[in-house]
Amino acid sequence: RNDAGRFECGSWNLAGLFGLRASMELLKEASIAEVAERVRTITDHLIAGLQQKGYSVFSPRDGSEWSGIVSFTASDKSTHEAIVKTMRKDHRIEIALRESRLRCAPHFYNTVEQIDRLLKALP
Repeated sequence: RNDAGRFECGSWNLAGLFGLRASMELLKEASIAEVAERVRTITDHLIAGLQQKGYSVFSPRDGSEWSGIVSFTASDKSTHEAIVKTMRKDHRIEIALRESRLRCAPHFYNTVEQIDRLLKALP
């Protein structure tokens, strides 16, 4: 190269490539339909628990329109940042705060027990 790019060095992201291979092998063991069914089941369980605790859920759930990402709010939205910090620090549970909503994105490898642990830890 005739520009400064000739001084750039680098290497393949081997850890990322090995991780990608392992994740692809895991996904090949289940069909897309099985993954979707599992995500639907586990997020339905999460949403039922959230509603039982008084949270408002904003993710679509009617008919064929649904999401594996569950967005929800507490009645007092000013507590959202504290909830995220407490979940991370005290319970080692990752949820996010996006657009003034709490966000949880379980996937097919998550267990009902993990979702129950999340629900128990939420105020």
